Amino acid sequence: MWLTLAILAYFSLALASFLDKYILGGPLPSPKIYSFYTGFLSLSVLLIVPFGIFLSSGPWPYLQKIFPEGFKILFIPDFSLILLSLGTGIIFILAIFVYLKGVYNFEISRIGPAVGGMTPIFTLILVYFFTFIPLELGFQKRVLNPKEYLALFFLVLGSVILTLHQKKLTTLRSLKVSIIASFLFSLALILTKLVYIFLPFWTGFIWIRLGEFLGAMFFLFSFDVRTKIFRHEKGFGKKVVPIFIFTKGAGAMGGVLQGGAIYLSPLIFLPIINALSGIQYVFLIIIATFLFFKFPEILKEEISKKVLVQKTIAVWLIVAGLFLLF
Repeated sequence: MWLTLAILAYFSLALASFLDKYILGGPLPSPKIYSFYTGFLSLSVLLIVPFGIFLSSGPWPYLQKIFPEGFKILFIPDFSLILLSLGTGIIFILAIFVYLKGVYNFEISRIGPAVGGMTPIFTLILVYFFTFIPLELGFQKRVLNPKEYLALFFLVLGSVILTLHQKKLTTLRSLKVSIIASFLFSLALILTKLVYIFLPFWTGFIWIRLGEFLGAMFFLFSFDVRTKIFRHEKGFGKKVVPIFIFTKGAGAMGGVLQGGAIYLSPLIFLPIINALSGIQYVFLIIIATFLFFKFPEILKEEISKKVLVQKTIAVWLIVAGLFLLF
């Protein structure tokens, strides 16, 4: 179930990512502004509360089986768990900002492959670090078997090859940004799992999103952000608003599905959830191909035999990794 949810999540995130590229590339060039609005819209998670109350009070045995104790929405956890959840959201927003700043300064073709390759590795290191924590905290001592390690290798290698651009290899400066972003994404993922160990799914999900909203508020200390937001200087254009809302809707759906995958999966499989992001790039290729015929200007990537061979090899590596997992 967690693997299925992860695949569905990356389809939604692929759609959001494709539109993100359009927004960051033109109408909204500031990573600070985009990170602010991303975190600010996390407050919309409170709309889940009435829906969660409906689910928790109705006869939903199948959903309750998937998410035991998961629909207890109106639940105030201990103060330490509130701090943990809010901190997780803040770290995630910081990771997004560092990543978007890297994309803005060095282009996605330099940052994407590095982050896609290093995030699962950092996650694996952190997972084994957390296995030293006493069992009373709910961490399993299970380790990956050889077949699962091979699947992880195929997924990571496929993701890197799929996003690698020979003319725009990672530089030392872009590598530093990629390392920081990868570590922050990995840390946020591990802390998210930690929150879900102690809290019901929706309760933890809501508090983490409130942390993202809190993280967005820190951008208001930037004079540039305040100017563009409150004085309406070069922010969202009228044509961009519907695209942004749809993008965030797709991203929110992906976030819920990814959160469900993290909630259900054992701790040791978190690096594989990271590595499955390669499927997102496969979905991106499919989406871009469909849109290319209607909007040729959207897809500006050079299409050549070498590029097609590269992407074909990468897709087959990802398929092989999925085959090993299933």
